[in-house]
Amino acid sequence: MAAAGRATVAGLFVYPVKSCGGTAVDRTEVDAFGFRDDRRWMIVDERGDFLTQRTEPLLATIRVGLDAGRLSFRSPGRRELVVEAEPRNGVPERVTVWRDTVDAVAVDEAADAWVSSVLGRPARLVWMPPDSRRPAKRDPGDVDPRISFADAYPFLVLSRESLDELNARLETPLPMNRFRPNIVFEGAGAFAEDRWSRFRIGAVEFDAAGACARCATTTTDQENGARGVEPLRTLATFRRRGNEAIFGQNAVHRGRGEIRVGMPVEVLR
Repeated sequence: MAAAGRATVAGLFVYPVKSCGGTAVDRTEVDAFGFRDDRRWMIVDERGDFLTQRTEPLLATIRVGLDAGRLSFRSPGRRELVVEAEPRNGVPERVTVWRDTVDAVAVDEAADAWVSSVLGRPARLVWMPPDSRRPAKRDPGDVDPRISFADAYPFLVLSRESLDELNARLETPLPMNRFRPNIVFEGAGAFAEDRWSRFRIGAVEFDAAGACARCATTTTDQENGARGVEPLRTLATFRRRGNEAIFGQNAVHRGRGEIRVGMPVEVLR
């Protein structure tokens, strides 16, 4: 394995709407929730329960842009929709993501109709306001981390070499977007993230929060929503922990700051 100190940031990804398409960026800010604008919006059903690719694989086909305070939505065969990202007169409500019930605000009825047409079922778009508080699943660094609508932690980190190792075992290699990381690094070797306890990028420190147990989202083609069996079938042969296939490391952050592609990753512990 290459020296851990030689690791550098190879990719950064932000997912404005939970379970919809992500955006690769060259730089971004870390705020109280994680990456700025990462999963601050979410699609829910009529009861306010969260929807993800686990049950709605067509969410993968929705591409979301965020610019100048406006959200844009695109999906094959549909006209682009643009709405205000942060509703000025939205109705406050309580929504559920996993076991957490949190404060949210309804965004726009036009967005609700557009998303419902893609999924073929009633659905609504909500936003998490700055004063909404949701704790991370685990607090490894004793820093009381808060999260957006992410599954359990603000960040998922993964090395490019880890994907290379997996793809070497697959008949058809898979792209990085199947695994929806926030930070991709390179230079430390395959599965180096498993051994990191604390690391720093720029002014921001991160505490590892545990390996990421992978779900059906990884078997979903992020271009068309088609479902397969890989990579879970192969991961289970060499990355199995109990009943789970693990790939990537969850993390929580300490402080704020800018992170850019090309920055060194300093392993502290």
